[in-house]
Amino acid sequence: MPRSVSPRSQTSLPQPHSRRWWALGVLGLAQSMILLDSAIVNVALPSLQSELHNGASFLAIMTGATADVPAQDAGIASASVNSAQQMGGSIGSAVFNTVAASAATAFHGSARTATLHGFTTAVRSPWPLCCSPPS
Repeated sequence: MPRSVSPRSQTSLPQPHSRRWWALGVLGLAQSMILLDSAIVNVALPSLQSELHNGASFLAIMTGATADVPAQDAGIASASVNSAQQMGGSIGSAVFNTVAASAATAFHGSARTATLHGFTTAVRSPWPLCCSPPS
């Protein structure tokens, strides 16, 4: 059964030009590619390089630490090395935060600038503020 169409429903609303939407989409994609490119170059590649170096060194450390261990003690030796790595990371993080907080507290300026100064000092400082470098 055919449906009746009223004359009023045959009029259509003006449609926006599809080329405008395509241009907007292309511009949005270009901007995303620029942001992604800068993130890859500035963040991901240095992180990847650092992780590859860490992964290679952890393998050597684990192999060296468990090299002459008898077979029945291999599990506890491996667990000891893993625990030592975790403790080292925790202590390193605590020292880093202590140095950053001390430098930020001693800095005279706005809170934002003091925080930035604290983290910059902690990253660049080869020795914690509590210890003197070896002679």
